[in-house]
Amino acid sequence: MIRSLSLALSLFCLLALPAQAVVNSGDPGGNRSAPSGDDGEPSDPGWDYVGEVSFSTGVYLGDGWVLTAKHITAGNFKFNGRTYKWDTAPAKPVPGADLHIFRLLEWPDEDDFPPLKIVDMPPSPSQLLVMIGLGKGSEDELTYWKVDQSVQPWSWTQVDNRAEGNAAGILAPKRPVKAWGTNRASAFNKHPKIGEFFITDFSEAPPQATAFEAQAVSNDSGGPVFVQGRDGQWYLCGIMVTVNRLFPGQPMVKPPNIQSAVFGNQTIVIDLSAYRDFIYDNTSIGL
Repeated sequence: MIRSLSLALSLFCLLALPAQAVVNSGDPGGNRSAPSGDDGEPSDPGWDYVGEVSFSTGVYLGDGWVLTAKHITAGNFKFNGRTYKWDTAPAKPVPGADLHIFRLLEWPDEDDFPPLKIVDMPPSPSQLLVMIGLGKGSEDELTYWKVDQSVQPWSWTQVDNRAEGNAAGILAPKRPVKAWGTNRASAFNKHPKIGEFFITDFSEAPPQATAFEAQAVSNDSGGPVFVQGRDGQWYLCGIMVTVNRLFPGQPMVKPPNIQSAVFGNQTIVIDLSAYRDFIYDNTSIGL
């Protein structure tokens, strides 16, 4: 079993080289259109609201406002098949968090894109989360490795199947594409540079693993995480900002460029319930 690294030692921003999309182990290389609600898929939580900003990910909140990670530069926002120009006013940083909001010069009609709703409490560990990000697509199947931990960094030898190896995951070397996956929240914590956050663990087998078990990789930063409320509606509950528990010598990883997801990696997601009031107070989406 691959041992984990500590949170303090292994936080890497999902910024830098060519973007990587959310990868999922239930349908590697897939999930490139909105979830359908059929065949075990969740219903669509807000696929069309997710777009590209500064070669990373952002989410359209409504009424011209875009939310993304603060380490992603504000700029023109491409979503719903069109590029909308940024109004160039300085982005508003969310105090105490790696988040900021900025406005567009023009935006879609509210009838087509009503404002998203933000949770007022963190998701519970039992609730299914949908993660959406933009970037390079993954390989179409899992990869397996035999890992030698007696050397530093560890030696990773690719093998044909899980029985021959002691690690598995997904490589993501393909061209940019929007993709979605699922996971659940585990630990909740606070970091001085990130803010209040929760973790999603990239797990290999049930009961921990979800049907489309997902992990973020480079430039999923700013990507939204949604949770379904008891009323059946989807709510924005988090923003992906970084990853944790990368392993020594993990293939296709040269931080901050992370082009693989290995079971045992984690995604760090800012808990938007802690910043909901600020976002509502500084935009018009909560009216």
